[in-house]
Amino acid sequence: MLSVGKWRKYCIYLKIKPKVMSVSLYSHPDMLLSEHLMSVMKIALKNYDECRISKPKLLDEEALREVIKFSALFHDIAKATPYFQKKLKNPAELNAEEKDLSEHSLLSAVVCYLLLEKVLKNSGCKDEKDTVFYTVLAFLIVKNHHSYLSDILDDLSSIDDEKVETFKKQLSAVDEKDFSDLLKVLNQSIGFQLKLEDIKKSIEEIESKIRKAKRIIRKIIKTQAEKEDMSIYFKINFLFSLLIDADKSNAAGIDHKRSVVDITEDIIIKYKTKKGFKENPINQMRNQAFNEIISCDIPEDKRIFSINLPTGLGKTLSALALAFKLRNRIANKTSVCPRIIYSLPYLSIIDQNAAVLEEVLTTSGIETTTDVLLKHHYLAPEIYKGTKEELTEDEAAILIENWSSEIIITTFVQLLQETLISSRNKGLKKFHKLSNSVIIMDEPQVIPYKYWHLIEKVFVEGLELLNSYLIVLTATEPKMFEKKDVFYLVEPKKYFKSLDRVVIKPRLDEKMTLEEFINEIVIDKSKRYLLIFNTIGSAKKGYDLLKERLIRKGIYCEDSVGEEVLFLSTHVVPKQRRERIKKLQDKKVRFCVTTQLVEAGVDINFDIVYRDIAPLDSINQAAGRCNRHGNKEKGVLYVVELTDEEGRGFYRNIYSKIQIESTKEILSKHRNIEETVFLTIINEYYEELDKRKSNDESKEILEAIYKLKYDGEEGYSISSFRLIEESNSINVFIELDEKAREIWQKFLNLKKIKNVFERRKEFKKIKAEFYDYVISLRYPDKADLPPLVEGFGYVNYEQLEDYYDKSTGYNTADVLIF
Repeated sequence: MLSVGKWRKYCIYLKIKPKVMSVSLYSHPDMLLSEHLMSVMKIALKNYDECRISKPKLLDEEALREVIKFSALFHDIAKATPYFQKKLKNPAELNAEEKDLSEHSLLSAVVCYLLLEKVLKNSGCKDEKDTVFYTVLAFLIVKNHHSYLSDILDDLSSIDDEKVETFKKQLSAVDEKDFSDLLKVLNQSIGFQLKLEDIKKSIEEIESKIRKAKRIIRKIIKTQAEKEDMSIYFKINFLFSLLIDADKSNAAGIDHKRSVVDITEDIIIKYKTKKGFKENPINQMRNQAFNEIISCDIPEDKRIFSINLPTGLGKTLSALALAFKLRNRIANKTSVCPRIIYSLPYLSIIDQNAAVLEEVLTTSGIETTTDVLLKHHYLAPEIYKGTKEELTEDEAAILIENWSSEIIITTFVQLLQETLISSRNKGLKKFHKLSNSVIIMDEPQVIPYKYWHLIEKVFVEGLELLNSYLIVLTATEPKMFEKKDVFYLVEPKKYFKSLDRVVIKPRLDEKMTLEEFINEIVIDKSKRYLLIFNTIGSAKKGYDLLKERLIRKGIYCEDSVGEEVLFLSTHVVPKQRRERIKKLQDKKVRFCVTTQLVEAGVDINFDIVYRDIAPLDSINQAAGRCNRHGNKEKGVLYVVELTDEEGRGFYRNIYSKIQIESTKEILSKHRNIEETVFLTIINEYYEELDKRKSNDESKEILEAIYKLKYDGEEGYSISSFRLIEESNSINVFIELDEKAREIWQKFLNLKKIKNVFERRKEFKKIKAEFYDYVISLRYPDKADLPPLVEGFGYVNYEQLEDYYDKSTGYNTADVLIF
């Protein structure tokens, strides 16, 4: 609680007159309601104005500033009721009716609607349609500021006779003196003298106003859908993001001031020089591509840039150099310094790329505190270290979740599913950070092709509205964007034609069982082998068969075979996966049996690779793990078709029929495919896929965006968008070692903490270590799973052999292994 003296200082900070303070009304246990409302307004407007400096098209209407000001200033106004105040102080004493009357979001939204309408009309907004549009935006974001965004018409329909009577009860119970004191503070910012009686009178008209608003909004939505216009979707998400970010930040006691760090593309050059990469043909090509990219004249009318280079040619460093170059060009032109958001498909490569970037920055003396470089995914530790001080867990969580850093490395799920195409409160908190940003998407071809049309449309319009840029990195250049929208930074043909590191040898004349396949492998003691399977089950069986063969042939004895054959899949706990990938990178293992998790971006290198039939872009990625650095002897990638005992291909549960048929059709024309023609055949594959693929699901979600259908039980909605298909799944904690046992005990001890918020805070301290021992299992309806303890499947150390193999991970009986 603030003393009078502190309140006066605080008012000076907010630039308002400290005439009065309402000492009886609170928004949170230790925060005055007046303090909270004024602070949220200040933070939201500060962030809004920062975004507007470069004048993105999204924010070209002055009325939007009024929307965010009033939304922030009145988002919690209904917390002034005695019912909410009682809920805050003595929640256990509330009866059923009082619990209902203590709810604050809907009444706050209605008050905000009515007051903003008055302000807009008085400010000369003559068009009734515009007035309704802006007031409905404010209503929508305030109503949902503690929940997900929902269908806009459903939200308006929630106002009925019963709700109006509830509003009257809530307002009639408000203490007039306390509320008057509160309004004296707020009135300094709204431009007129508001009284409680004004609000009570206005409530009488809300039903008729909402009915009229619904008619107008239906027409606006219809027009937007006909024009295929996303601008209202982006406005809603942007304003919602500003409000909930400011609200949560203030509740946690944060008013973050960004510390912009001077970073130029020269730091990449400095890093490359310090590393002293050897002079060889591959490094010469890497340098050639890098120089071509950073010396390129970047056109001002393009927002999407493509770096299409063969695997292993340094796309990451080139993209970072380009991002820094773009960042500085925009900063010099607009005085806004863009954030860089680097997104990747898999968790397994985030740590690898983050380590490279950290080394790049430290080479130039830039301290990699969290306000400079942030790794953000669900397993990342919630620790935020700025240059000045370490923050509390709550403060750290807020700054991490709203991307308060200069460079963010994250996943496609966080960027696309949780933020760009989303209705989720937690994810949308960072939506406004997408404005004035440079976004890097590494290996976008792994996005399900049914969503390519959706991704294209959202980025093409969104980048323009948000004044942002996209850099696409790929070795395969999927047909995700139309050529007219993309600026190509390199000519890929000359690089592909200059390479001769690997040859692809399709062996698809006959299908093979796993036993036939393993027995057919010709083993050369001087070579290292990578075997990539389509399913976890087939990989495990392949691993067992390979070990048996190596022992049977006397190539290795039983004691040493485990040292030489390594297994990787998502059924192996993350701690072991990281350790094993490090072994592979250090070339300490001769045979690796794995699923496709190594294909996109994992920096490993083998002489011979075998790949079960997969889409051609996946095969191309597998080839990138073969003779990656261009040794004299050419690497070989064999493509085979593996089946179960009944002759069914293992690919059937992983990839679509269209992808496999298109791939087979192209591969059947070749006995050997040299690296010089990789680009030609991958383009042929995408042409074929483009002819056959359906855009139906993309169009359904686009329709939901145009119609602002955030959620709904019938048909597609914005919340329908999922990069990873949902299924029956369970997270299982594997008590693999003594460290795991200690962490599990700490987890169980959390039950003793009665306060749910304190319990969550304590869990965050062990979250990263805890999830090092957690795997996610998909399972059929009737499955023999480990016992459920506190929401997790639990395999204790004594049961380990029953459920978990230290070599191959979780035993696959009764779980889905694809």
